[in-house]
Amino acid sequence: MPAKHNMITTVSLESGVFPVKVFFERRQSARAAVGTKQLILRCPLYLSKPQKAQTWSWFMDWLRKVEAEQPDAFNHLKLKEYRSGSSLRVGKRTYTIIIEEANRKTVGGRLEKDRLQVFLPKGTDPRQASKAIKTVLSRLVARDFLPEIKQRVYELNEQHFGKKIADVRLKYNTSNWGSCSSNQIINLSTRLLFAPQRVIDYVIVHELAHLIEANHSKKYWKLVEERMPEYREYEQWLKKNGRMYDF
Repeated sequence: MPAKHNMITTVSLESGVFPVKVFFERRQSARAAVGTKQLILRCPLYLSKPQKAQTWSWFMDWLRKVEAEQPDAFNHLKLKEYRSGSSLRVGKRTYTIIIEEANRKTVGGRLEKDRLQVFLPKGTDPRQASKAIKTVLSRLVARDFLPEIKQRVYELNEQHFGKKIADVRLKYNTSNWGSCSSNQIINLSTRLLFAPQRVIDYVIVHELAHLIEANHSKKYWKLVEERMPEYREYEQWLKKNGRMYDF
């Protein structure tokens, strides 16, 4: 048996069916979490069948308790249904989503003014279609917003830091809101476009500060606080509301 392995499954709750990733690891006890893409169960590596059943029962009890106490806790994991003709509001812009199936092998998209057109191969599986549509919408919206986001990054850099920036990029990312690479590239998640402008500014300042301090040391946080004294308010806002912002 390998040192660790994992499996993908689903679980049915009152609020819907959700994906679960189960990790079998070298650990003493089980641990559960609500991830950004799936529910997570981490189990000890060597378990007998009765122990596995007991662990799963504990996991289900934990999920039901979370669901009862936080009815919206799993909403971001539901399979999203996109309908042709529906609207998508991002910031101050409202787009109309147009979905077309055609005799093609790949997924594609096109932005025409306020229309986000997505092209799917005929007969695409619903879960694959949902994922593909989200990816295309994110890329098209990123293309539309990139000029003004770049402008804002350069404005805040000139105002607060005056450092060299190699490039600014928008890409779909669920693991963080932004990053600053070692070669001075500022990356921002397209999910951030749903947030209020002041929160967007905070994430930009957060990443720009990494042009001076690469880590999250006390010196780094002092840089951030000097530029944005209320930064903790925006940190908490993202922790509380971040799951709601997605395509």
